[in-house]
Amino acid sequence: MLRSPCFKTPNIDKIAEHGVKFTQAYCAAPSCTPARAGMLTGQDIWRLEEGANLHGILPKKFPLYTDLLQESGYFVASQGKGWGPGNIKDSGREYNPGGKR
Repeated sequence: MLRSPCFKTPNIDKIAEHGVKFTQAYCAAPSCTPARAGMLTGQDIWRLEEGANLHGILPKKFPLYTDLLQESGYFVASQGKGWGPGNIKDSGREYNPGGKR
């Protein structure tokens, strides 16, 4: 178990004991919007055209993990930022690619 010697996080520790932990995760981009776009699409950011830009768009032609989950019957929602900052309407989408609020 990964525990910080400085911080006590008993609730997070309980969740981690019963869930999936990513102990070696890497970021595709050192910026929020392209990193989120990479995670949502499963693509390297250099393949995402405008989706690799901060305050850009995430073109609708790229299938998203959240869309695949919804098509399989799951309800997908986001809290906080989801995908962005960027222009959702100009992306051809009706709501945040990270999920409905």
